[in-house]
Amino acid sequence: MQNWPDTIPLFPLRTVLFPGGILPLRIFETRYLNMIRDCSRGQTPFGVCLLLDDSEDDESGQQTRQSRMTTVGTAAEIIDFNTTDDGLLGVVARGTRRFRIASTGVRHDGLITAAVDWLEEGPEASIQPQHAALVEVLRQLHEQISAKLRQQGPDRDGIDLQSVLQNCDYDDATTVSFRLADLLPLTVHDQQVLLEMRDADERLDSLLRAISISGEDNDGSSPG
Repeated sequence: MQNWPDTIPLFPLRTVLFPGGILPLRIFETRYLNMIRDCSRGQTPFGVCLLLDDSEDDESGQQTRQSRMTTVGTAAEIIDFNTTDDGLLGVVARGTRRFRIASTGVRHDGLITAAVDWLEEGPEASIQPQHAALVEVLRQLHEQISAKLRQQGPDRDGIDLQSVLQNCDYDDATTVSFRLADLLPLTVHDQQVLLEMRDADERLDSLLRAISISGEDNDGSSPG
């Protein structure tokens, strides 16, 4: 997608989508079925923002206009459709570009839309020596996922994760930082902080500290 629209529909979720990340969805609400139809026809993205824990749902369980969400999110492009085992519409989307919400509105069907400012990524930068260990961590994570995929066979959601893994640029700091932030066992709050960082090296520094702290906690655990 080369022409980035000024206004996009939003899909607030309790998850963080990173550029390059894969997001499987099961769609059943009318407003989101309409959103997927419109985005598919127009080949336009929808935005994914983190829905905050203190957001309230209305009596039907749907998010209200007052639902609180983060102002920085990631645009998602639809890459595949499928029908789930329970007969719902399954959609596979991929994160593309980050944005910041300038203002929001609500359509007649309850779909939240937003005027957005598109965030620029920094210039392409290679992995710095101090971050080389993180590349090895990412390779190991990818190897673990690949082994699991070989055991499980084709993914029922239609997600071609093997292709995603094979196309990873391990020399690019931005790519490595986003992939690690996506795959490491972090809280959604920590992931959101990483998503909002403008500099890939800053993101990698933060990930390196997180891994170091995790390793220290494990080393210091008392025997059972």
